[in-house]
Amino acid sequence: MSPRRLGEPLALVTRSGEVESIHAGHLVVVTAEGRVLVSRGDPDTAVWVRSSVKPLQVLPLLLSGAADALALAPETLAVAQASHSGTDRHRAVVQALMTRAGLPLSALRCGRHTPYDEATAHALIRAGAVPDTLRCNCSGKHAAMLVVCQHLGWDLAGYRDPDHPLQRWIRDLLAAAAGVPSHAVGVGVDGCGAPVWRLSVRGLAQAYARVASGRGLNDDVAAAAARALEAFARHPELVAGPGRLDTALVGAGAGRLVAKIGGEAVHAGAWLGEGPAWALKVTDGGKRAIGPALARALTLAGCPLPPSPGLAGHLAPEVINNLGARVGEVRPAF
Repeated sequence: MSPRRLGEPLALVTRSGEVESIHAGHLVVVTAEGRVLVSRGDPDTAVWVRSSVKPLQVLPLLLSGAADALALAPETLAVAQASHSGTDRHRAVVQALMTRAGLPLSALRCGRHTPYDEATAHALIRAGAVPDTLRCNCSGKHAAMLVVCQHLGWDLAGYRDPDHPLQRWIRDLLAAAAGVPSHAVGVGVDGCGAPVWRLSVRGLAQAYARVASGRGLNDDVAAAAARALEAFARHPELVAGPGRLDTALVGAGAGRLVAKIGGEAVHAGAWLGEGPAWALKVTDGGKRAIGPALARALTLAGCPLPPSPGLAGHLAPEVINNLGARVGEVRPAF
């Protein structure tokens, strides 16, 4: 891999006062008009955006009229954008959406895995229970996709196919928000089996800037985005889960901020309204670098994250040894 592809150092990991590891990558902070405030690495590097674009993937649920037809609550809209932790509450909200729409759980084709929430995972193990698809972190997104297809009379079985009309619609929405033609958005297979999209880091940040501000979008899309992001920002406990970075970030923003992680350490978000948006990718997939790099970038951009006890450990993670002693830290590299 070329040095340019690797990016620039985003975070340093220290031990006993010396740098032990370096996480490199690409990062950009942009205004609603697209002006670059902070940049590291090469923001024009294309990356798999993974789950970071769930707030855009949910837009057809609103634009199709399905959300209003089912009178969906903001909590449901939040879980439809989540990479949730699989707690009982997360599971219940997704199950209620499927039931409300009259959809069988067998239609949900997101796969299954152990819940991210350790307490929930341990409880299932003690009970001898196998996690079902509702506990998959992507179950809300998949349920929302199925609801749109049912509402519009589209094929349910093939809803994950990149050539399905729903996925073509999502690709077009993502491209328009990023300011690129649809054919420029690459496509692959995500961890949950749905299409995963490929954009530049700059394009991802620009997409968040537009949906957060409404600039550059038609009125219907801007209104749907505002509604989706308001639900996201008001329910930090639903968009991720206890102890997780995005829940801490959104909670600290007090209804003014959205932040969404994706697999292999991609991250994007925005201050709602005219505030800036960001996107970053840690090249080696090391998620521990996200918080320190993001905090530094937003400070340099003039919009620092507000102090929050729940957020502190994510922005300045400590290196703890087996005896419980602090022996180092993860800190910004710029």
